[in-house]
Amino acid sequence: MGLGGWPSWMKWGQDGITAMCSAAVVCMVALVVSLLVCSLGHSSDGTGFSVTTILSVTGIRILVTLVGALIVYMLFESKRVVFVGWLMLDYFALLVLETRVLLKLACGPQKPVADQ
Repeated sequence: MGLGGWPSWMKWGQDGITAMCSAAVVCMVALVVSLLVCSLGHSSDGTGFSVTTILSVTGIRILVTLVGALIVYMLFESKRVVFVGWLMLDYFALLVLETRVLLKLACGPQKPVADQ
């Protein structure tokens, strides 16, 4: 948010800052909810996460983001285009982060291969 604050303020003023912060909150709430669900789905044998768990987490994240975005979109009268732009930017940035974390967790602990 720090990098986007100055351009948003200069171009759209207070509405730009509000749109940027609203989009960040929607995306962060979706990320936290999905990672909480992911922590509940950890396999008991310590081998990592199942593919079903990872796909469920992704679906939950999409659903929470969509619901949150629709609520904020309906409440945010001005600069809706700015909100949607920030929402897309934040969503994709956090999607990259979440994908890296989930893929790392899905592989489970890596054991070194013994030389033969």
